[in-house]
Amino acid sequence: MSNKAEWKRLFDEEMRQAEKARFDKNEGRARVCARRAAGILIGAYLSRRKIPKPGISVIERFRVLENLPDISTETKQIIHHLLLRVDHEHTLPAAVDLIVEVRQLEQELMSSDVSRHLEGGEESK
Repeated sequence: MSNKAEWKRLFDEEMRQAEKARFDKNEGRARVCARRAAGILIGAYLSRRKIPKPGISVIERFRVLENLPDISTETKQIIHHLLLRVDHEHTLPAAVDLIVEVRQLEQELMSSDVSRHLEGGEESK
């Protein structure tokens, strides 16, 4: 199985778990799964750009991505939301939907990554 297929399989599984948790009215679990999916995605993105991963910590991966000079404002906003802590009622601000935002992050990172950083055929390694 290629690296692309492996990260994508893991990412999709976490996102399925996030959506199932939301369906089951377990928003805390949905957020955890969405954050894990984002960590997998960012790990794949850093690998594709040949940027050393900072380890297994999702938070460290978020920080590395957030500090790259060519990352869009939208991506930085999503990273900010992924790093938010819940309030006293264990919720995030109403306008933040981590499942939707992680899907947007996938679209932005992988489409921009392919067009800006990969040369013929490398994306399938």
